[in-house]
This record gives sequence, C-alpha cells and structure tokens, in this order.
Amino acid sequence: MFENFLSKNKYFVILFFIALILCREINIFLLPRLWAEEGTVHIHSIFEYGLWDSIWKPHLGYYSFLNNIIASSGILFFGLKQINIYNTVIAFVFYIASVFSVYGLKSIFWDTETKRFFVILSALAFCSGEMWMSTIYIQFYVGLFTLLFGLSNINSQNLKFYIISLAMLFLGCITGIISLLISPLFLYRFFIKDISLKKFIPIAITFLLGLFVQLMILIKADVTSEISRFSFNYFGNFFIGLGNTFINTAFMGFGSILLKIFMGFIMITLIFLCTKGCNYKIKNFIPLLYGLFLGIIFTFLSYRMFGGPRYGFIPVISIFIFLINFIFDKKTDSFEYQDIKNYFLKILIFLVFIINMVNYFDIKKFYNINWPAYNLDNLIEYPYGYYLEIFPQWSDYPEKYNYKIIITEKNLNKYREGLLNRSDEYK
Repeated sequence: MFENFLSKNKYFVILFFIALILCREINIFLLPRLWAEEGTVHIHSIFEYGLWDSIWKPHLGYYSFLNNIIASSGILFFGLKQINIYNTVIAFVFYIASVFSVYGLKSIFWDTETKRFFVILSALAFCSGEMWMSTIYIQFYVGLFTLLFGLSNINSQNLKFYIISLAMLFLGCITGIISLLISPLFLYRFFIKDISLKKFIPIAITFLLGLFVQLMILIKADVTSEISRFSFNYFGNFFIGLGNTFINTAFMGFGSILLKIFMGFIMITLIFLCTKGCNYKIKNFIPLLYGLFLGIIFTFLSYRMFGGPRYGFIPVISIFIFLINFIFDKKTDSFEYQDIKNYFLKILIFLVFIINMVNYFDIKKFYNINWPAYNLDNLIEYPYGYYLEIFPQWSDYPEKYNYKIIITEKNLNKYREGLLNRSDEYK
C-alpha cells in the first residue's frame, strides 16, 4: 500500500521532503546566517589574499575548492552585504542535488520507492543542525553523493547523468578529502566485476586528478596544518570518538548518552541475529561494511580523534542503506523469514527515525533567533576597524571562541557591495 502510494505520487514525495528541509528552521532561509569558518577562514582569506588568490589557498590542512570559489564568487557578485544569502542558497542546492540523486542513480539498494523514501529520510534524520545549510559542510554533502554513486548501478547509467556524476565526483575530490576516502568502494566493485572497465577508467582518472590537485596545491602552499589531526598523541580519544561518530549520530535524538549506548547495543545485536544465516551475497553487505570502515577512518582523521555527528553523517547513512534494503528486500521480507528478530529490527529502525525526526526540528543550539542576525548594520567598532558577529554565538563559550569577522575600513569599503547589488552611484 505504501509502495503504491509513493509510486503514484513521486512529485508529492519530493515536495514533502523539500517542505521538511525548509521547515526545519525557516529562519535559516528568511534570515540567512554565516556559519563559523565561512567567515573566519574563507572570507578572511579574501581579505588577506584577494578574490582570485584566495581560491587556491588550502585551509585547515586540506584544499577546499568549492568553499573557496563560493566565498570569492559570493563576495564578487553580492559583497559582504548579501554573502549570507548566497552561501545559504548554494548549500541548499548542493544538499538537494546530493540527497535527491537517488532518483537518478539506480541501485539494488534503493530499487523500490519505499527504500528510496527511507534513504532520503536518513539523509535528513542524521544531518545535525551544525551541518545544516552551510557551505563548510559541502564536502560532506558531495561525499554523500560519491557514496550513492559508488553504490549505484554504474554500468546502466545513461551517458548524460554519468558525466554529471563524474563532475560531482571531481568537485568532491578537490573539496576536502571525504570523497577521496570513498574511492576504495569503486575499486572493490570493479574487482568483483560490478563496474565495467569502460565505466571504471573515467572514474579512476577523476579520482587521480582530484588527488593530484590536492597534493600539488598542498605542496606548493607548503602547508603545515595547525589543526590537531594525523597525530597518534590523540589515540587515547579514538574509542570515545568512535562512539561520537556512530552512536551520537545514529541516536542523535535520544538524549541521555547511556540510552544511546543501550540502543546501539540492541541494534548491533539485532543486526547480527537477523543477518546471521540469511542468503545474502557479500556485495549486499557493502553499505554496512563500508559504513563501518568510513566511520573508523573519519574518526581517526577527525579533530583530536573525537569524531562526532559530521563524521558520522555518511557512515551512518551507509549503514542504514544496508538496513533499509535488508528489511524491505523481498528475500528477507518473505513470510518464511518474518521471525520475531526481524520484526524487532524494523520496530527499532522506525523508532530511531521517529525520535530523530522529532529532534530534527530542535536546532536552537545552531540557529537561535535571538542571536544578532548577520547584517552590516550590526557592525561593531574595533580598534583596527570593525567586527561582525556570525553564528554560532554561544553565551556559555569564552568570548575568544565565539565567531566574528574582523573587517578593516579598507576591506569594508572594497567588499561591502558586489557587482549585482551596488547602488547606482557605484555602477
């Protein structure tokens, strides 16, 4: 019944999800924000190096082309005056393109409308408020697309969508390292003959080009990362980090950490009991195994190995893609296999979605309507010019940890307005 409804009302379903996205916090779209490093890193880089040179600057230990080009093009065309609107719209477009790509990417893992519905729901339910509609997290949005592309039936993909997919893949590879870390998925599928040589070669070239660009820019810039990554000094945090990555992401809405751990233990047990002895081939377990692999790698590379929901976003979605496919697959959904373990797994998964979607609308920690909005009228005089508060503005944080853009008089005059919003006297 649910499958028939979804099949007959595809456009309604898409509009339903878009409404969910907009209504999570409508003020993000009505009064757009700048979030953290959007201002303190990427806009600051424009002040320091200029619109063009800042595009080629790596930050925080890696190169982020999309973040840099969005900041530069936004300041060029819209200026500081409207960069918040531009950033929010671009983040929205990339998020939508990545999440709704399941309608263009065919796969055994979402070969029914019901599966597709829950895969999209996963991308909403496991996206924390911190990651919501911010260009800082575009590398995670495009990384999700890379995962979905890697799980799709690439051999049967039409040429037009295949070329678009390669373009998205390349953008992901030169924007952070998330997409690059998903490359082994394509290599494995090629070795098990799930991807033809004809389709694999362009993908391999795309990954290699992306890696080459990353390395060349990092080497040329002589980057020494000041961020606490890649150090075994923080290995003592690793197992706590794994909990933050997997448990805190999958059970984001459950509140108490003990309850999250308990729910995680139950889910692990049920997954083991339900999949034990089932007639699945190894390739059906790819989303589960690769989700676990990505969670471990992302945690290891995270800030001080503390992990967290942003690092768990793609791994947890990957694991839930396996679970969604498993419980709605005809082979395991048959009368013979419908035992009490499988019913409990379904109930648990539905419970996770319900509670996380209730929590989904509670993002006051990341967008508080009482915080001063991003507006050049809110500029505060500073000994060397001005500063402008951006989000987050947590009152319980020491002042030095809250985010603001430091703007000199010269940069304010130069970048206040862009080409598209300059008053007539400047045109």
